[in-house]
Parts: sequence; C-alpha cells; structure tokens
Amino acid sequence: MNFGALGGQHRADIIQVIPRTNLAYISYNKCPSGSGGDDANMGDPELPAYTPITTGCGFEVCPLAAISFPDTSCTTERQAAIILELQSTLEMAVDTEANLQRGVYFTKFFDEGSRQNEDFAANTARVYGNVATMLQGGPAYRVTATCDSSTKYCTKIGWYAHMNDNAKGKVGRVNFCEKFWTDSEIVSTDSILSTCKTTVPDLRVVQRTRSAILLHEMTHTSFAMSFGEKTRDYAYGYTFCSLLAEGEFDRSCMTSQMKGRPKVMCPDLSGNEGNCMASMSVKNADTYAFVAAGVWYSGKSVNDANIEYVEKVCSGDTLTGLTGQINSWSNPERASIATLSIGGNDVGFSSLLRYCVITPNTGPSGSANRANCVASEKKATDYMLDPGTTGLRYKLKEAYLSILRKSGHDYFHLYITSYVNFFNAATSDCADTTFHYWWAGYKPSSDWPMNRIVYLSTDLRSELNTLVTQLNTVIAGAIVDANNEYGGSSQVHFVDLAPAFAAGHRWCENPNGEFHEPDVSRADTWLFLSAWKDTSIESAADVTDAVEAAEVATLISSGNISLPDAGSCYAALGTDPDPYAYAMCQVSISISEDPAGPEAMRYQAAQAAIASGDYNSQDIAGYLPTRQIKTFHPRSPGMVAYRDALLGVIEGVGQL
Repeated sequence: MNFGALGGQHRADIIQVIPRTNLAYISYNKCPSGSGGDDANMGDPELPAYTPITTGCGFEVCPLAAISFPDTSCTTERQAAIILELQSTLEMAVDTEANLQRGVYFTKFFDEGSRQNEDFAANTARVYGNVATMLQGGPAYRVTATCDSSTKYCTKIGWYAHMNDNAKGKVGRVNFCEKFWTDSEIVSTDSILSTCKTTVPDLRVVQRTRSAILLHEMTHTSFAMSFGEKTRDYAYGYTFCSLLAEGEFDRSCMTSQMKGRPKVMCPDLSGNEGNCMASMSVKNADTYAFVAAGVWYSGKSVNDANIEYVEKVCSGDTLTGLTGQINSWSNPERASIATLSIGGNDVGFSSLLRYCVITPNTGPSGSANRANCVASEKKATDYMLDPGTTGLRYKLKEAYLSILRKSGHDYFHLYITSYVNFFNAATSDCADTTFHYWWAGYKPSSDWPMNRIVYLSTDLRSELNTLVTQLNTVIAGAIVDANNEYGGSSQVHFVDLAPAFAAGHRWCENPNGEFHEPDVSRADTWLFLSAWKDTSIESAADVTDAVEAAEVATLISSGNISLPDAGSCYAALGTDPDPYAYAMCQVSISISEDPAGPEAMRYQAAQAAIASGDYNSQDIAGYLPTRQIKTFHPRSPGMVAYRDALLGVIEGVGQL
C-alpha cells in the first residue's frame, strides 16, 4: 500500500507496507516545498496474517510498484500510464529472477564464456531481483519519473527515455521523452498481453514494449547491478545483441546509423569503433531487456518454454548432407514431432533455375543456356523415375526410415512438406516476361543475336511445374514405402502446400493482364525473385533489413568480396556445398566468361563501394548471402502458409 502526494501539495506522509516481506516504511515531508527524508525501516508492523491468493501475475501476491512524480511535467494521463507500465516491469523482473533460464533467451543473449562461470546465473538473476526492489520503493532505492522532452537525450540523440542514477541519494529518476509515447514501434504492454494467448508474439516486438524499455533503463543504475558497473548501450536490437553475445558484433555497423557522434566503446587498434568482446553482453542494457521480455512474455503466451526445439536445417543440403544431420541428432528420445523438407537440391534445383529461368551468365548464348536447361531437366527426371536403389524414391525412403529408427518411439511422427508449383502456367501475359537476372522485365529490349533472354512461355512454365509435381509424387510414394517398411506404421506424413500457393500466390497469376511480372510490390506473390525484398508481416521485413545491414557491414569490414578461382571452384564445392559458396563460384565463372559483362561491372562497383565504406550501396547488396540464396524460396507469407499447413496435418494426427 502506498499513499503519496495526497492533495497534490507534496505534504502527505507516505506509509508503505509490503505484504510479501511483511515490512513497512514511512516517509514524510518536512515543508511545503516538498523536501524531506525517509525514516528507517519501521520493522514488523504486526499486521494480521493474510491468506495468499492466486493472481494474474503468476505469484501468490502481485508485487506493487511504487513511484513518485517530483514535478508536473507528466500529465495525469501519462502518470497513470507510467504506473501501469512500471507495474508490468516489476512483474517482468520478478518472473525473470525466478525463471531466468526459461526458454532460450539466457543462452541466446549472454556470451558462452560468462555463462560458464558457476556464479553467473545466480548473479544475473540477482540483477532482476534488484530491479524489482527498486520498483517497490523503500529506503534501499526509490524511483521517480519526469516527462521533460527538452533534454538533449530526447531532442538531439533521439532516446525514448533516460535514467539519472543518484546512487548516493538512493534514488533514480527516469525521464520519458516524447518518442516513448509517439514512436509507432513502441507499444504498450497491454496491447501485447491482450492477444498473446491466441497469437504467438515476436520477441523483437515485445522487447519494444514500454515495460521492457523501462527494464532496460533500470539496469543503467549501480543498484540494479549490485553496486557494480552500470550497464551501457553497447548494442541495440535483436540482430546486434545476438552478434554481441557471439563475439561477432562490429559496433561501427550500428553507430554509422546513429545520430551525432556516438562515443567509441569498442575501440580497435587505431582508436576507431570496432568489434566488441562477447563478454560485453553482460554489461549491455538491451541484453537484459531481451532476456526479461523473452522470459516474461513466453510465460504469458501460447508458447510453452518446456517444449524443447532442435534446429537441424542446413540450406543447400541433399540427402547426403541429411545423413550427417541425423547422425548429430543428440536427443532423439525427447522428440515427438519432426518436420523435413528435402529433395529439391537432389534434383538440381539451382541448376534448373540457373539455366532455365534466370540465366545470369551473360557469356553463353541463348541456345547454350537452353541446352543446359534441357540437360538439367533430363537429369532430374531420370533420377526421379529410377525405380531402383539408386533412384530418388528409394533414397528418400531410406532417409525417412533412418529418422524413425533414430527416434525408436511410436509416439514420434515425421512431417514431410511438399514443394510448390512456381507458376500459373495457363495465363498468357507472362509470355512477354523474363526473369533474367540482369534484364528482368516485361517486354524487354531485344538481345539479338545472342538471344540470352528467356521468356516465361506457357511451355516453359508447364515444364517446370511438371518437374515439381513429379517430385511431390516421388516424395509421397517414398512416405508410403517408409510407413510400410516400418511395420506398417503411419508415422510419416505428407504435408501438401500446393493448394495454398495455387490460390493466387504463384507467379503469373494475371489472367487478364491486371499487372505485369515481375512485380515485387505484389504482396500476394509468395516467392522471392533475385534480390527481392521480403513482404512485411509480423516485422519480417524489418528483420530482413537488419540481417542485410549486418551482412553489408561484414563485407565492408572484410575489405573486399573474395571470389574463388573460376577454373577450379566448382570441383572444390563437394556434394553438399554451402549455397553462398556455390553462388560466388558462379559469379567468378560468369566474370571469367564475360569480363566486360554486367556481373564484372557490378563486381568492380561493389569493390569500390566497399573501399569507400558505402553502407547504402546497391552494388554491395547484390552480393549479400540472403539475396543470393533466397531466389525462388517462399517470402514470409509463404512461410506462414507452410506453418499453417503443418499445423493442420499435425492436428489431424492428434498431436495438437
């Protein structure tokens, strides 16, 4: 119970009783000016015993936040909002102290070296306990709040809020800037809590709730850090905080996008901003906010932190690579569900796209590309139609069986996703469209006599769709074979994605020429084309932008874009090459075949941009791993369709 500033004249005594500890404190004001001091702990007030109750906060009794407003800079409405947000911050801190290692957040955002210290977890939990103590008031530390948006931190630096820690006076003043209330990316805690029981929240979103921002600010005090060094702002945001814990964070990548001249905090040998040590994650305010937001919101949402998730995906893998992933699966006895998408790389997915559609190498003629396309199609078809032990169906069946045998449990189920047709093959408008890597467009200029431009004729679209349909037939057959061979079980399931994408979400869904492909702005197209941006959904585009910014920074940091030897790189790739290594090998080959072509020109421009440190260069962007690898893969709405299709089959099996 906390009665403060009664009558608005700052003349009231304050009596605070904390039922959780059964302690009471009294504060009094000596004069009308509001100056005064706190008495010491009154001790046990000899209150009658209370009966613990179950509340929505997850504890027997919800702790109550105590805060005062020393001036009138915060309106009455904002005072009420601050109190509500600080109450959520308090509950977040208490929950995180008690459940620090719920989910993956503790290991994700704190570096491994620090976590290996046997006292680290306890010391970290204590930080959250200290924040809770601060927000409950009392003689140990009190928090006050102001809303002065004219401070330099609000106007010049653009902060949301900032903390003034008076350690000697045992009081901290958090000042709220106007951006705390007006920035569209900063949301109220209640707006997330009102939907989290039916919608899985995004960690990037919940870490930008006002309560999480306030927890960030509380760690900028020596009291929160057990009277040690206050946290600092080494890294902001999901991507940079993750890289910081991994020891891969070049702080100049972040500060180059910030206002003013940020202080150098991770100097390199020349005194400029450079890579931060991973151990700085322990001293980074946003790290504590990410961990707390993850722990608290996951406890309140539909996520179940007790369900262990193991990720064994590897882009570019064939069945050969899958064998290694299965062999390294260390906890099969704990799994009940697994999902798998495999087979596309085995039939030469990248070669089919390269020679049949995007044809990025400008050296060969159009007839040479077509010959390579036909050869790639024949190779894929022969592999899929081979009925023997060297055929794809047999090898897929063996892969499914190896997963079932590794589990050994009848409650384990394996869900295999299909591939999707890329095109509506029936429309005519796309016959004038090319997806050529360099000259993509509708009715492009003639490329006579080289004729390197491939048009999306109905025949070509049908050819490629037929290959996808054949692959799905082989996958479905291998599933039947695996179930029959595994004692007649039904533990492997086919998840068909075709209906979802066929509902207007492929390319060339324009029967009346409503638009012309390629149209990157069409949100209903659920597939990436070369260098396309993602479709914004649940912050997916923001995440992609952050990942790409980090990739640009890495390339600039390295000083150049390294290319392998064109004559030997392909042979050196092996059976399951890294997709980016394969892409860069093809870049090298393209430049060697056409030294004055568009690839060579862009490569030279990208190298010059790296040398000048141009973070906004589109030439550099053409060599980012994410841009090279995503072509013809699903955009975020397509991945949502994958999720929903999987959940539908899993529910039908009875595992939901």
